[in-house]
Amino acid sequence: MITIGEIMTENVITVFDDQKISDVIRIFLENKINCVIVIEKVEDENITVEKISWFDRIFKGKRVPKVTINAPKKPIGILSLFDVIANVVAKDNDGDLIVKDIMTKDIVTIDKDSSVISALNYLNKNGLSRIPVVEQDKLVGIVTQTNILKGAFKLYEMLETEINNITLDIEQYRTLVATGDE
Repeated sequence: MITIGEIMTENVITVFDDQKISDVIRIFLENKINCVIVIEKVEDENITVEKISWFDRIFKGKRVPKVTINAPKKPIGILSLFDVIANVVAKDNDGDLIVKDIMTKDIVTIDKDSSVISALNYLNKNGLSRIPVVEQDKLVGIVTQTNILKGAFKLYEMLETEINNITLDIEQYRTLVATGDE
């Protein structure tokens, strides 16, 4: 069985619900994507900023501190390019909207250990093209119709290999039977 974790896209671009839609449009264009996952805002106490010593700055040229977020990325919404077009362009809004004004809030997620078939069934039944993938409520990826198609092709290749192996086994057996070397 091929799992969602094997076919999902792992590096998901995320935004917060208080970001401006104009910023999200820029994210769409720069990354050539049509959807972002909205994640829960991280509290300040969950952020660690590396301290850089004067020695590192002068002798190692280290200027930018490493920022570590110690909180899970919990998905709370999804925002697609269609949502932006429908709510900003079609309604002639001036772009002062923020993500939470137009994001889809009631999202469904799928566990990364779920089967590809269960994801495909859910997508088809609900008319969706993507589902955020979670592990213990933490966003770990996204699965799209394209991912599922690639997974189906991978499954086809695996089946084709197995069929070829069985065919070779049958041919070898026939040869053994025909020569009497059992």
